[in-house]
Amino acid sequence: MTKNDTAWQEIENELNIIRHVNNNNEFIITTNQIKSIGEREPRLMAKFDHKDKLPKLFSKNELGILPVSRSEYFISKFRLFCDVNVNNDKDIDEIIVDKNSISKYKTININEINSEDKALLIAKIFNVFQNFTGENDLRITNKGRFGTDILNFSLETLSGNLKEIVVRGSMADLDLGIEGNNFYTVEAKMGKINDFNIRQLYYPFLYWSNRIDKPVIPIFFVYHDKSFHLYQYHFLDKTNFHSIKLIKHSKFSVSKKVILNESILDIDEFLLSDLEGVPFPQADDFEKVIDVIDLIYSNYNNKEDFTEYFDFTPRQTDYYFNAARYLGLVERHNRNFYLTELGLDTVRFERTTRHAKLIKLILLHKVFYDVFMIIFRDNTITNDEIIEIMENNNVSVSENTLSRRAQTIKSWCLWIKEKFEENA
Repeated sequence: MTKNDTAWQEIENELNIIRHVNNNNEFIITTNQIKSIGEREPRLMAKFDHKDKLPKLFSKNELGILPVSRSEYFISKFRLFCDVNVNNDKDIDEIIVDKNSISKYKTININEINSEDKALLIAKIFNVFQNFTGENDLRITNKGRFGTDILNFSLETLSGNLKEIVVRGSMADLDLGIEGNNFYTVEAKMGKINDFNIRQLYYPFLYWSNRIDKPVIPIFFVYHDKSFHLYQYHFLDKTNFHSIKLIKHSKFSVSKKVILNESILDIDEFLLSDLEGVPFPQADDFEKVIDVIDLIYSNYNNKEDFTEYFDFTPRQTDYYFNAARYLGLVERHNRNFYLTELGLDTVRFERTTRHAKLIKLILLHKVFYDVFMIIFRDNTITNDEIIEIMENNNVSVSENTLSRRAQTIKSWCLWIKEKFEENA
């Protein structure tokens, strides 16, 4: 149970939010109620950027929450998030940006992009926004927190009703506002992203649409694994929160394409599947392992930093640090983590080159190699087959974590197969 889980359950016990929503289709909660009952700051209790950050009370009961003033939040059953996959690259063109175009700038290091602001700045220097929008004359004209004034819109509840919402002077954020023939409102994120909160695009879009006579175009921007992903959205009905539609997605990479072939599967000597002093991996999302080594290189090197950055639980942070340790990329001294020489070499490689290096590091462990060869040949494998391979390779994990470890093996092997397909 997270602190938010506990606090929201306390609020539910006292205010009966679920009963009110079921009877009236909505509930309005104040910041004072959140703070006094939950004993936490409202900004920590009601700001959910991604679906997996929802407290259990919300996810279990399909609840969404929106700020409707500086002191009130609207709660109902509605879709709060829009799915996105930064690695769904099969149907888009990968545009390679020219690293040499920034070589004259001695203070820029593309291996040290460790914040949204820095990612946006370097993307602008690389002319990523000009390329994506087709507008050459773009200027940064706005950014930061703002008051929304009055916003009127509707949203669709899960019961099929259209609910009218009035937002009166809530606070919102604009990561970047870029103006040319259109005004582009940019919401930026770092690392692997599966979804985003629609509010983060919608509030700036509606606010500026009400104030200026230029078209306002929302852009969702992600920097991950040395690539800039830009998603252009459109709200088909300006006054409907759920009318969001993806228009286009482009990927800009600071790398050269490396063709993966079956020679990478030629391994003369395997490493032990069990390593002394290092837990067997239990970290399903390999892209976040890549995020870990990138961020350590940028001086995020303790558990607290990562727990806050990813909004992980401390246990999740341990899982991903230990996964990087298992591959020999990271070592631990006291409470801090550092890149090994192998980790330093790997993080400095261009994107697809280091994918090839990471694949090799994974497959050096025979349990991963054996599972991957079945997936590579048959496109599928059962959990029971993976567990049998683990037993054959003397992987010693407790009975109650066996299935979860098997899932990690499968996830990493599917990631390898995906990279083969991308680079075919």
